[in-house]
Amino acid sequence: MIYKRGKSYWYKFMWSGEIIRESTKQGNDKTARNLESAHRARLAVLSKEQDAVRERLQCTEVLTCHECEKLFNADKAVRKGEHVFCTAKCASAVSV
Repeated sequence: MIYKRGKSYWYKFMWSGEIIRESTKQGNDKTARNLESAHRARLAVLSKEQDAVRERLQCTEVLTCHECEKLFNADKAVRKGEHVFCTAKCASAVSV
């Protein structure tokens, strides 16, 4: 669903039980619809990637590394503050 707030359009939809609400920063409704569609497509691709990695690693949960953005087994996570990393090397590369 897209709607106008002020001069720009926003979109709102439900994905995996979570409400996604974001500004398109656009004044054109067709552009806003395309941006909403692109966001849904990115989420669908990410979901398929996560399923494939879960199956390949034979684990129940995968996370995305804050530094290298790779998907990895959540059981091997290195936490630093509120960020999650795949290895200690990635964790040391970021100053939090």
